[in-house]
Amino acid sequence: MSGAHANGGKEFLGDRLYVWSGIATGGNPSRTMEIYDPGSNTWNPGASVTSARHGLTSFVLDGRIYSVGGEGPGYGEFNRDVYRYDPADPLTYQWRLNGASLSDGSRIVGVTATR
Repeated sequence: MSGAHANGGKEFLGDRLYVWSGIATGGNPSRTMEIYDPGSNTWNPGASVTSARHGLTSFVLDGRIYSVGGEGPGYGEFNRDVYRYDPADPLTYQWRLNGASLSDGSRIVGVTATR
């Protein structure tokens, strides 16, 4: 891993660990994403997130990673947006606004995803 992602997003999907956002080395919110491949024991860069934030929550549903709420990019700025990342879509490899938002910005959110 190239840097810190304290209080950022992290999810397992398939055979990879995805880690993004959070507080980077130096104390600033990060936009970076890194993907760990345990088969080769390597970290690779992923798609940068749209908005640097920390204190977010995340979940996996239908092969996509969702990132919800959080604080940032500035301190005290609470994010209401829901973003999704689809690692199976090689044409985009980017975070997209999901179209849904929280009713109010939130730093800590609990999520349960079931199908």
